[in-house]
Amino acid sequence: MSKIPKLRFKEFRDDWEEKRLGDYGKLINGLTYSPDNIAEDGLFVLRSSNIQNGQISFHDNVYVDLEVKDEYITKENDILICVRNGSKRLIGKNILISNKLPRATHGAFMTVFRGDSNRLISHWFKSVIYYKEVHKNLGATINSINGSDLVKFKIILPQKQEQEKIASFLISVDTKIEQLTKKETLLQEYKKGVMQKIFNYENRKAKDNSLSLVDSEPEAMCQSTAGGIRFKADDGSEFCEWEEKKLGEVCKFQQGVQVDIELQYKEEKENYIKFIRIENYTQKSEDFRYIPLKLSSNKFITEKEIAIVRYGATAGFIGRGFSGVLANNLFKLILNEKLLDTEYVFYYLNSYKPSKFFQSEIFGGAMPALSFGIVKVLKIPYPSIKEQVKIAKFLSSIDTKIEQTQKALEKTKEFKKALLQQMFV
Repeated sequence: MSKIPKLRFKEFRDDWEEKRLGDYGKLINGLTYSPDNIAEDGLFVLRSSNIQNGQISFHDNVYVDLEVKDEYITKENDILICVRNGSKRLIGKNILISNKLPRATHGAFMTVFRGDSNRLISHWFKSVIYYKEVHKNLGATINSINGSDLVKFKIILPQKQEQEKIASFLISVDTKIEQLTKKETLLQEYKKGVMQKIFNYENRKAKDNSLSLVDSEPEAMCQSTAGGIRFKADDGSEFCEWEEKKLGEVCKFQQGVQVDIELQYKEEKENYIKFIRIENYTQKSEDFRYIPLKLSSNKFITEKEIAIVRYGATAGFIGRGFSGVLANNLFKLILNEKLLDTEYVFYYLNSYKPSKFFQSEIFGGAMPALSFGIVKVLKIPYPSIKEQVKIAKFLSSIDTKIEQTQKALEKTKEFKKALLQQMFV
């Protein structure tokens, strides 16, 4: 087996050395505590649920009132590892501890690897090589990995100087991922706050200075006296005051088609048409089915038209973006285009108030459902069609920035994944 990676910095020539993980550091077992030790405040206990999306999460915290030796206090550059869990897929999950963590220890189902080469080894812990070793050593009857097995994992690393250069480079990639993740979160929060102001809800929590997140803020945008946001006409004049109408007054509804499963095919055929199901909208799935055109009942939907999930766990979900024939557990809105802009309606229905309304009105039982009667009485703010278009274009510009950020984030993650495959042996 070669001890030289496919990708390395050109100034280094020496072979890498194979050792056991235990040669680079030691494991610190987790803390065992009882329910009586749990307190409102005290020593923070890190558990598997505190590792979320490659970061430490503080949404499910446990604190204990116990004296713990200094060796068991979590330190910067420790690698926190899940070694036992009810879910097999979580075994081996890990994270490098930063200096931003409050005073903490870790629970009994976790362990910490502590060593001088952790800045690089923490990246090896994210590699396919590491996870293959984890799954080879999983317990036969319980979802766990023993510390005695973990320290025997074979790892091939370079000398210290090359270690530091690789670690610094990979950390810079991680920093880029963190920045893009934060940017996406801020844009999503900004969009939510702006929508609250545009649709003028009582709960207006978005800060005015958050508008700086979007470079293309239109000059025609202004704060209204009611605390909401309004737009101006192209000539600078104000649009007319908004009305409010029931959705049933400005659009019609068309339910989808019932088609037996044996008549649904996974490949497109002549005289067949795409059959749009719930998961295509809710999961953005492109796993389509196709049905005979003669079964369509002329109930077609286009990419721009709005569909609503009527039955099931996702009843009330608002989607669009596909052309074909809707399944019968979906229905589409048929808008009067002289009165309503489709994009405006889509954004409004995905805002806070309609979402809350649908969820409160869905009737349960074995099959949650949203009736046409409920949808028809939903009230919709009704500005002029020109102001609707301006609102939709502005919100669409935010969505474009979110999509660009998501694509850059995914591209950077794929780049990091490729690096790990080529920079470790």
